[in-house]
Amino acid sequence: MLAAIHNIMLHSLKAVQNVIINDVHSFECYGYDIIIDSDLKPWLVNASPSLSTTTIEDRNMKSRLLRDVLELAVAHDGVDTRRSFHPPELSATNGFEWLTNEASALEAEKQLTKKASRKNATEWR
Repeated sequence: MLAAIHNIMLHSLKAVQNVIINDVHSFECYGYDIIIDSDLKPWLVNASPSLSTTTIEDRNMKSRLLRDVLELAVAHDGVDTRRSFHPPELSATNGFEWLTNEASALEAEKQLTKKASRKNATEWR
């Protein structure tokens, strides 16, 4: 069931990946409301739930969520964030789980592009 929930999340993010703002100076926090039917099938109800709170428990949970997200997003160990992205070790993710890491795929694509441009430059001569 968790794999099906992860699949829902990945598909929804891939559907909007071209309109997601990709800026090293900011980040976005996405949330999902998912219900489970009687056959244990997950269904996406809301891909943008509110961070407003209605109860003390809700406020505590969302406060912890925001604290944990900020701990992941803000480099507080002196790491140069302009360098290649390396996801933190699982123990440093405060219980969050990496669904996908596109950084290695992007790096491989960058290397292929660089290699192709060098090849084209030598062929041109």
